[in-house]
Amino acid sequence: MKKIDNHQKIIAWLDHCHVQAIWRLWRIVQREGCRLRKIHYFGKCSRLALLFSRILFFTEKNFVVEKFASNLYVHNHDDQEALYWDIWRDRFHFGWQTGQAAGFDYLTEPLAKDYNRFSLELYLRRQIAYDQMHPMGLIRLVDWNIKNNNLKDENHIVLLSDAVWEQSLKEYAASFNLRLYPFNDKNYILWSLIRVAYSLFKCVKFYGRYLFSRFSSSKKTSASETFSPKIGVFYAQGGELSKRSDLYWLPFSGLAPQDVLVYFMSPHYLPTKERIDSLEKLGVQWFSLLPQKFNGAPNSPERTRRYCLFYSQRLWLALKGLMRLCKEMKISSGLSKWWQYEKLVWLLDRIAQFEALFLSQNIKVHFGLFSEDDQNMMAINMAVERVNAVDVYAHWSNHPEVQMLPAHDVYFSWGPYFRRFYDPIGHGIRYLFYGGYIFDHTFEATREEARLFRQQLNAKGATFVISFFDNAYLPGWGWFSRQSMIEFYDQLLQKLIQHPEWGLIIKPKREKSFTDGLSPQVRQMLTELIEEGRCLVLDFKKFPSLAAQASDVAIGFGVFNTPSIETSLAGVKTITYDPSHQRSHPFYKEGYNKIVFDDLDTMTKSIEQYVQNPEKVSDFGDFSAYLATIDPFQDKRAALRIGECIKNLFNQMAQGSDRKEALQSVARLYRGKYGAENVVEYSQADFDAFLSGKGIQPKEDDKNLILEGKVH
Repeated sequence: MKKIDNHQKIIAWLDHCHVQAIWRLWRIVQREGCRLRKIHYFGKCSRLALLFSRILFFTEKNFVVEKFASNLYVHNHDDQEALYWDIWRDRFHFGWQTGQAAGFDYLTEPLAKDYNRFSLELYLRRQIAYDQMHPMGLIRLVDWNIKNNNLKDENHIVLLSDAVWEQSLKEYAASFNLRLYPFNDKNYILWSLIRVAYSLFKCVKFYGRYLFSRFSSSKKTSASETFSPKIGVFYAQGGELSKRSDLYWLPFSGLAPQDVLVYFMSPHYLPTKERIDSLEKLGVQWFSLLPQKFNGAPNSPERTRRYCLFYSQRLWLALKGLMRLCKEMKISSGLSKWWQYEKLVWLLDRIAQFEALFLSQNIKVHFGLFSEDDQNMMAINMAVERVNAVDVYAHWSNHPEVQMLPAHDVYFSWGPYFRRFYDPIGHGIRYLFYGGYIFDHTFEATREEARLFRQQLNAKGATFVISFFDNAYLPGWGWFSRQSMIEFYDQLLQKLIQHPEWGLIIKPKREKSFTDGLSPQVRQMLTELIEEGRCLVLDFKKFPSLAAQASDVAIGFGVFNTPSIETSLAGVKTITYDPSHQRSHPFYKEGYNKIVFDDLDTMTKSIEQYVQNPEKVSDFGDFSAYLATIDPFQDKRAALRIGECIKNLFNQMAQGSDRKEALQSVARLYRGKYGAENVVEYSQADFDAFLSGKGIQPKEDDKNLILEGKVH
């Protein structure tokens, strides 16, 4: 990194151009004795800040304040991978390494008596990683713009707000020859107090009338006396089994529906009347942790009362833990210490909520489809450990490479292929079960409907059918851009117009991103093809296998596109288009320009060659090199295996077994029925290795599988 000498001219890069940033920039210039030539910013710029910059730097000739596009989708000059992909990979390593050096013992030690210490540290390391998406993105975006605009010979500094992990970020910026000047504009002391106050306010505001009933009750009953044991399921996907559902395993489990309690706690999944009706139709019970005004039907008063009473008790225990932390904290404590405290305040409150849920509703097994980056997953796992319950999670998405997973008692992965993405980083999984692709039971269920779609297209002259599965995009950041989606649709639809014997079935990932993501030209072509009867657009909640089994070739968008795995397992020729150029992904090793394409011309020509002579390009769309490790079973019985496991755990826990004994027993049963190679047990030694930065030391037969995909 070049040193900034006195009187040298510099270019400053800002996230947002606001008065506080301009003032700090002026102080840096005065302290360093350098001269400011330009200010480049990516976000917003207030008129006051613009005026302030003109006043403070009025002596500089040709002084410029210029806005640059905030676009993390652009590609790295070195490896051509999208910046977002580089940031995704870097932030997990950054979080793990920074956490290793952060000295979490300062705050985790006082809580170790009541809370699992490894889980506390894993939670904090994950939060570091998630918090770094923005600052690391800014640093990489500055580096890209410097190279793209031929500014390498200039001196550059970056001002970054809310930079808690200052030293690590400075080292990260230095690796790009950038000098970072972080400052903090968030008061973590205040936010910590606000979180504590809100927990108390929420307890009184939402649940006050139930709390007072505790003192008027003449008899104290336990949860087990009030409610029979239950399997708790977080509502995320829905209750309709004909579509993606949180309860897809229930029909195969042998469990009675009344043993299942689906609960609502996310404002993104409100308990509307339609959703409640779908659950009641299945015969399962439901409960909402949301305020009554959001509920489509009234909660059970007794369930709510008991939840509130238990929440007040568990919140008191959490506050006692926070008081122990307060003894260690001082106003002068470093910023990172207050950051940790604020994160732990949230965690302990959320643990109290889940403990109250599990105890009050007598939940013995928890199953949920939170996304892997949801911090609730750590709270759930810590809560079940404290109340002698267990949690089961089934991974439902084709992971992007490099992932720091949370803690789970039982984690159902499709197959050993995915261990390369999280073993080298670290996680808290106790038992890893390989179970196969979780929605493979839908292949048979959708086959007849797929045949009807095929007949419908054939009747309009389409003898060769393509199915396509798009992906979500976000403006300015994410794996994919809106423009990349438009370019793909434009080229694909042009080919359909050139080939009147081709048909197309589109199964969008999300309705909004599909309707908002099309240009007028693409929309017009799509409308014409739909009117011709050569294009069908399915409900976004439908299974990908439905569209795929009506087609000759399936196309996914993104190298880690989940429908691509589903369609290949369903026996359909499958390819995926990767506009992010993620060349380090394992699919590129054996499948470049066979199953994964990063150039549209090459992809469309390959499709045409396949149509003309399938035997000549037999490896086109052939995922077989990967499927044995992605899904070692391929028998369409993954839901049955998950259901069996949940039932076995539930039966033992409902009978009063200790969680450790129940987990060991279920692992033993699974090994005996499905093979010892399909169960991986992680020990405390493995968790200690994670914390020390050594990672998992694989067995000899696992080395190629795991280490081959490790990113250094």
